[in-house]
Amino acid sequence: MTLRATIAGPPVPFARPRFDGRSGRAFQAPGYARWRSTAALVLRAGLVERVEAGPVEVWIEAHHPRPAARPAWMDREAWARGDACLAVTRMDADNIAKAVLDALATAGAFADDRQVAMLELSSWYAPRGRDPAIQVRVARARA
Repeated sequence: MTLRATIAGPPVPFARPRFDGRSGRAFQAPGYARWRSTAALVLRAGLVERVEAGPVEVWIEAHHPRPAARPAWMDREAWARGDACLAVTRMDADNIAKAVLDALATAGAFADDRQVAMLELSSWYAPRGRDPAIQVRVARARA
C-alpha cells in the first residue's frame, strides 16, 4: 500500500474550470480549490511511497452525511440500527472520483493520473454517529 488516508468532511465533487470573461483564462471555483489543497495535504501525510511509473489501483469510499429520513430502498431494521447504506445523492459519483484523483495528483501520490488502471468507488450514507468523510487507498497495480 502506497497510501491510506481519510479526508474529513462531506465529499466534494470535481468542479469544472470556469473562464474569466475579460481575460479568457480558466480558473477553479474558490471553494473547490480550497478543498483540493486541504485534501492534498491530508493525502500527502498518508503517502508512504510515490509511484513514478506503472499502473496504480485506487479505492475510494465516500461517506455522505446521513439524511434525516430513511431512503426508500433502505431496510427499515438496518436503518433503525444506524447502519450505513448505499447513497444516491445529487453529486455524481464519477465527479467525486475526479476530485479525489485531482487531490491525489496534487499530493504527489503518482506522476500522472493516467496511471490509474483500476478505480473502485463506493458512495455511502454514513452510519449513525459517524461524520462524513472520504477514505482513500492507493497501491501499485498487481500484474
